[in-house]
Amino acid sequence: MSPQATSEVTTTIDEEVRLGVGNVEYVLIPNKDSFVKFDHVDDNNNPEPILFLVYPTKEGQTISQETLYKFRAKVLDHDDVFQPAFSNYVVFYGSSEQTLRIAPDAYEELAKWNTRKTIFVEGDSSRQVPPGAIIVGKVKLQVMIVREEPVEAVEFTDPFNPRGDGYQVPSGSSSGSANAIGSYDWLDLCLGSDTNGSVRKPAHYNGCHTIRPTTGIMNTDGVVGFSP
Repeated sequence: MSPQATSEVTTTIDEEVRLGVGNVEYVLIPNKDSFVKFDHVDDNNNPEPILFLVYPTKEGQTISQETLYKFRAKVLDHDDVFQPAFSNYVVFYGSSEQTLRIAPDAYEELAKWNTRKTIFVEGDSSRQVPPGAIIVGKVKLQVMIVREEPVEAVEFTDPFNPRGDGYQVPSGSSSGSANAIGSYDWLDLCLGSDTNGSVRKPAHYNGCHTIRPTTGIMNTDGVVGFSP
């Protein structure tokens, strides 16, 4: 395992790996420029992706059973993406093993998590992404340019509005992008398409901010215009 740093993004959004955990299947976007790399192989000695848990740290910090328990109770257990199997590999990001103090009872807590391996990676835990971005997933576009009632769409199941009252729709057409930002505070941004409000309206409905770039400032090769 070794940290990696680069300013070039070498992963495309078209790459994906499917990984099952229990009854849940995750679609992962491989990131060759990740700040951590595990040399993990399957039974045939082929590279195999794994899920791991990142615990942000600072140099000189003490990790105890109490701090781990609070992290699990206040952060992880409230995240519907989290699965206990993530804890099999725990990355303490932000400190080296020499500059981070691990209390003996912390290992007792990690044993309860069924942690097989702990890794220490130096870096700035307040900024885990080097220049560029780490792609963590893709969202589905529902009825392109039909932004009024996405619940009437038949292609995909309409996402639940996390900021609504249980009845408010997420709007569209880029409902998945705004819905993801409204649902997960660890996401920094999502991309969507907007010709006639298909990003601005979902952002409004899901309680988040949106930026619609000035027309012509971005490459739109392959995009079919809808409104002047």
